[in-house]
Amino acid sequence: MKITAATQRAIEKHALECYPEECVGIIVDGKYKRLKNTHANPTESGSFDESVFVKYQVQALIHSHPKSGNQPSLADCDAWRKLKVVFGIIATDGEAVSEIRWLDENNPAPLVGREFIYGYHDCGSIVRDWYWLERGIRIPDFARDHDWKPGEAHKDLYSQIVDKAGFYEVDRRDLQKGDVLLMRIAGPHMHHAAVYVGNNKILQQLHAPKARHLSGYDDLMGAWDKFVVKVVRYGKQK
Repeated sequence: MKITAATQRAIEKHALECYPEECVGIIVDGKYKRLKNTHANPTESGSFDESVFVKYQVQALIHSHPKSGNQPSLADCDAWRKLKVVFGIIATDGEAVSEIRWLDENNPAPLVGREFIYGYHDCGSIVRDWYWLERGIRIPDFARDHDWKPGEAHKDLYSQIVDKAGFYEVDRRDLQKGDVLLMRIAGPHMHHAAVYVGNNKILQQLHAPKARHLSGYDDLMGAWDKFVVKVVRYGKQK
């Protein structure tokens, strides 16, 4: 989201003044408006009077992270999906501030080079964003498993959501650009998804701390095809 230098300074000043508590505010008509953090423990989290969404045409909701970086937490991602408004997160240690990280469904980050952030930049997110950026199709989002840990998949989330998201299963021998490959890399359930983009290439977001974990393109055959359990296609089944 683009904001003026004056709005940027107002957000930074509020974050610094509130430290070690989280600041909360909104952007209305391009200007920053401070809100009262009503959370019972404002050093740990932020909350506010949601009637502001009735009083104002809110362009974005801002809050600070005084104890961590500007990466969104899973709770942030859940609130972002619920409120359906642009989120801005700024981190501070009381002396300096980070850049603002924007959570904006209409303006996602580039598809290549994303750092893995569960609930925001994960394998499900890159599928949704590819469909939005490449085809203008809004794939429904879904709540993430709060008990998830890297390398684990004790719930078969993809089997539960593919039909609701508008996909149907196709023969993997008939791959077409835009098909989504559902994989089982470890454990009993499908827990990874990638988009087939043609010419034996897939786009995926990995979580592999000991290897490449930035989003990017990989060869399907000879590398990832062995993990594919199901291939699904968006649209009405023919």
